Amino acid sequence: LQPGDLTRKESIQQRAKSIMDLIIFSALALVVAGLIEGFMSPQDIAFEIKLLTGITAGVVYWWLILSGGSQKEPAIP
Repeated sequence: LQPGDLTRKESIQQRAKSIMDLIIFSALALVVAGLIEGFMSPQDIAFEIKLLTGITAGVVYWWLILSGGSQKEPAIP
C-alpha cells in the first residue's frame, strides 16, 4: 500500500522477484525431500547411512536458509 519512492507497479515487480526465489527454493527442497523419502526410507539400508543422509540434508538446508543462498544484498531495502 505504501511503495515509497517506487510506483506500485515497480514495487510489485521488485517484490515478485524475491518471492520467485522463495518459490523455486521451496520446490527444490520438496523435490530433494521426496527423493530421500522415496528412495531411502523403504530400502533396507543401514540405519547409519540413513542418519548420515538426513543430517547432511539438514545441514545443507539450514546453511542455505541462514546464509541467504547466493544473495549478495537484501532483496527488500
